[in-house]
Order: sequence, then C-alpha cells, then structure tokens
Amino acid sequence: MSKNQARPETGVRMERASPECGIRAIEGEERRYQLSFSSETPYRRWFGQEVLDHGPDAVNMRQLSDIGVVLFNHNRDRVLGRVENPRIENGRGVCDVVFDADEEAEKIRAKIDGGSIRATSVSYRVENWESVKAGEKSLDGRFAGPCEIAKRWTPVEVSIVAVPADPTVGVGRNDEDENQETRGAEGQMDGKETNLDTTVTAPVSETGRAAGGNGATGVGEAEALARGVEAERARVNEITTMCRGLGMEADAHITSGRSVDEVRAALLDEMIKRQPQVSPRAGDGVRTDEADKFTRAASDALAARSGTLGPERAQEMRKNAGDLGGFRVMRLVQRALEQDGEDTRNMSDEQMLERAFLLGDGSFAAIMDQTAGKVVRDTYEQARTTYQFWTRLGSLSDFKKKPTFRLGEMDELPEVPMTGELTHGKFVEQDPFMRQVRTYGKKVGISRQMLINDDIGQFAKLAAGYANSAARQINRDAYALLTSNPTLEIDGKKLFVADHKNVATAGAPGTATIAQMRKLMRLQKGVDGKTVLNLSPMFLIVPAELEIAARQFMVSVSDPAQNNPGVANVLRGSLEIIVDAELDAVSGKAFYIAAGPMDTDGIGVDFLNGQNQINVRRGEVMGQLGMQWDIYIDYGVYVGDWRGMVYNQGA
Repeated sequence: MSKNQARPETGVRMERASPECGIRAIEGEERRYQLSFSSETPYRRWFGQEVLDHGPDAVNMRQLSDIGVVLFNHNRDRVLGRVENPRIENGRGVCDVVFDADEEAEKIRAKIDGGSIRATSVSYRVENWESVKAGEKSLDGRFAGPCEIAKRWTPVEVSIVAVPADPTVGVGRNDEDENQETRGAEGQMDGKETNLDTTVTAPVSETGRAAGGNGATGVGEAEALARGVEAERARVNEITTMCRGLGMEADAHITSGRSVDEVRAALLDEMIKRQPQVSPRAGDGVRTDEADKFTRAASDALAARSGTLGPERAQEMRKNAGDLGGFRVMRLVQRALEQDGEDTRNMSDEQMLERAFLLGDGSFAAIMDQTAGKVVRDTYEQARTTYQFWTRLGSLSDFKKKPTFRLGEMDELPEVPMTGELTHGKFVEQDPFMRQVRTYGKKVGISRQMLINDDIGQFAKLAAGYANSAARQINRDAYALLTSNPTLEIDGKKLFVADHKNVATAGAPGTATIAQMRKLMRLQKGVDGKTVLNLSPMFLIVPAELEIAARQFMVSVSDPAQNNPGVANVLRGSLEIIVDAELDAVSGKAFYIAAGPMDTDGIGVDFLNGQNQINVRRGEVMGQLGMQWDIYIDYGVYVGDWRGMVYNQGA
C-alpha cells in the first residue's frame, strides 16, 4: 500500500492496538476486569500518523454501552464476555469487562491472570476527520501536524489479543512508562488495515537522556533492537496466518518461541492426525474444504431463490453460488449425497431424499441449516423496527430476575482545611426495578413434497415471516410499555403522572408544546430530589398520523406558529423524529419526547448475553419425511425511570 494513499472514508471499520492499554482484575470480583483499549498516542498508518481524539464529545460510546461485547482476536464467533460502563479516563478509553462462565472465557481469563495474554485492541469507525499539515496545529491546538485526527469516532467492540501490534501494550503497564521511540511501517491486507507498528522503549536517566549515548539510544543498539522486533513480528504474522488458514489456534506456537519452519512441521503433523478415516458415510469424519465450499455455495443458491432477501443481498448470494445458482433442489440433494460418498445412479428422487434424511448430519442437512440461517437472520436484521433508536439496549447473562439499583447523586464536596482530613461521601439509593429475559419461538418445517416440487420459496417465506414477526414483537412490546403507562416499581406511581412532572399541556406538535416539554425534562431532579439533571431531549416520537406535521415543523426555517415569516424556528432540527404505527393503535394524536437512551434508565430491552439476534436450530424429528427448525429469541422489556420521557396527549 502506498504511503501516499488517502485515509479511509468515514464509516470504514478499523482496528488498532495502542500503547498504554491493558487489562487488570478488579479486586473482590471474580470475573470482572478493567480494560483500557485506546489512547491519544499517535498511531502510524499507511496514510500517516493517526490520532484518536479523546476530548469531550469525541468518542461515541453508545454501541459499547448498549450491546458491547469483548472478543478474542476480533473474532465475532469468540465472545468472551460483556462490556459495562465504557468511559474516558485520563485521555484513555476504559471499560469494565465481565467474563462469561463458559469454558473458552475461563481459559482466556486464566491466561490473563497467568500473564501469557496481556494485550488489548479496539475496533472502531471514524465519523469525522481533521487533517493537520506539517508545522501546523489542530483547531483545538492540542495536536501538532502532520497527522490525521479522528475528531468523532465510535468504538464497535474491544478485544483481548494474543499478539498486539505494539509489543509494549498489555497488563502491568504503568502511566509513567511513556518514554518511547516509535518506528512505523505500513500495510493492508484484503481491504482491511493491518498495523505493523513497532514501539521501542528506551530507558531514561534522571537527566532525561537515554542511557548509553548522547541523550538517545545508541544507533547500533536501536537498529539491532528494531530488526529483532521486526523479525519477531514477521514470525508472529506468518504463524498466525498459517494457523488461521487451517482453523487452528496460534497462541501456543507463538508463545513457545518456535521458528516458522518448526511450526509448519507441527501443523503438518496435526493435519495428518485430523484426516478422517476412509469411509463412505457423512458424519463419520471431518468435512473437507471442498465439501464446505459446496455447502456454502448451495445454501447461497437456495437463499437467493427464496424471494425473501433484498435485491443487493440476493445478487451477492447468486454471485457466491456460481454454477449452482440454476440447480433444482433435487439436483443439490444428489450432489450432496455424492459428497457424502453415496452412489445415487440408481436412486429415484424419493430414495435420495430418504437417504439424505437418514444421514442426519450429512451434506444436505448442512445446506438446509445454512439456508434457514441466512434467510431468518437477514430478514430479522432488515425488519422495519424503531425501538432500538430510543430504548436502552442491554444484556442479561441468564433467565433469572435481576434487580437493578440506580444510585443517586453524590453529596457536594466541602472545602477541606489545610490540616483537615477528607470525609466519606453519601448518596441516596433508589429502590430497584426488575429485569428479566424470556424465550420466544416457533417451529418451521419443510416437507418431502416441497423439496421434490422445488418449492424452496414457500419454506423460506415461512421462516422469514417468523423472523420478521420476532423483530416486530420486540418493537410492539417496547411501544406497548410506553403507551400503557405502567406502574413503576421504584415508586409505585404511573410512568406518566403529574407527580413525575412529565405530562405536558395538551396540544399538537409545535413551538409552544415542544418548548414546554423540553423545559419539563430539563428541570427533572435526581434521586435525591434536589439535583437538577438538565436532561436534553433527543427524540420526538410520533404516530404515523402526525408524521408529516412533525417533519414539516422540524425542517421549517420559520416558526409555523407565527404569521411573520421572519421569525425563526429555533427548534428546527433539534430533535430526531421517530415514527411508528404501533402508536396509532392507542392514539393518533399523542406524542412523546425522549432523552438519549444512556441518559436515564427509561424503557429498555435486554437480550441474553447482549445478543440481539434470532437463533435457528434444526430439530431432531424421527419418523417424519421432512425437516424442521426451531426459531427463537431471548429478550425482555422493562421500564426503569420516568425522568427521560415527557408525554403530550395531543390536540
């Protein structure tokens, strides 16, 4: 990649492991750790020095707060736990991590405690860049050019990594360990940035000069150290690439210090051991790469034909399917049986299907599993829901009821005399509200007749219908909680009631009504009943009947309530409009304003382990010439507080 290539466009997902990051256990809590994942230390990219701004409003923590997870090596299939309380501390991105109790998470946690895994990394998207030329400074005067500053960026997920891009990253790194020289190299692989930076630490004497020379590390020593680090990085990269390509773990080979040739020989031995015994039966051995490629292409072919995917997604599937795109279902059944070592030359369609069903976990079952998964998950992701914008998305680790406490505001800090001692503070604790996730699901099946008739569309529409229904159900439950005005557990009063000061004077959306609603929200007080919260509304939630009126008001330059067009609409663009027809079933006139989902507890939606996705699992059906799948999702809705919402019954 050329050094002169422009920086990535906004929204491109990037990864980096930066100096001063690490992870440490929190005393007294078995699986809770504090993890730092980012800093303002310049990071060498192919396009120059990159700086992540950690100033006020620079980092959007919403995604980490809502559904943040911690991964291993940025692998979305290797979730180690959940992220809690992401924040900025001393110019660094910091969060708490609660490890899951499963075997893999415990394994990685043990390696962290033992010191063999010590590094962290962050995946993020940049929404706004600032370019600073050589000899100049950034607009806020904090950074010197040349550099590219991410002025507004969003962490997507954090990872614990076996091998960081920077060898100084990790556990036990102190704030003082910042005297470094940084050497850079550039790289990119498969359209994804690959950082090859190396940080060389020089010991510093009391005078600030590096030991062993005139204020800097000796040239020969520095070059030798740099070459050694580059050689080690090359070894690690090559071993990691080889192991990933074979689906094997690289950690043990890397930490053992083996050479690339030694690891290559060990991997060859492991491949020989993994080779299945010669057998005509599927499921008796490990599936080959060719069989996996065939399964993926065949499932893409069926999904593309299902009629449930959008045009772009269907086109992508057809491209992936290649020559299999025009195959009928029974032709794919035949090819699948042949992949499993079956002789189909004298089999009828009925016999091939019976054989495919009897094989259980054979190639055809794998094709149908992947097809069902693609149809269901794509449909769920594309469902037209709006709850996710204004509700707080959370995570629960099991199905038990969880009491959630909201701590009140701390008391004020008194002046401390010169010889005085600090005293412990006090705070008010609010009564808890309960959260719980439950499982909701249906079965969907495909019969022998549907397969022989090549009717994959009917099955796909059923599966997609349930996926869409699941998404709409969550949406409906969230709005039902909003419109039903439930009784709160924290104080035994209705959500919208005069005592809560969140019911506005009736009227259509306009300057006067929304101004009053904004004022009510800003004047809300905390748990102590004294602290003014000064909450800022973010959303205007309206039924379909009010959509056009609300949009006209929010884009109008002049105040629609005034006869003089010179009077400006001071509320123009101040709120994001959320329109949902679920509201119309209760009232086509009532509307709401809501604060950001992280400002107060408000209405929330929890998912099991933070996984906002639908699950598809093939059921074991005996004695039936067909196949069926369980489609289910684990979620729960709750209302925790009234302070971030204001209601208006409308005109």
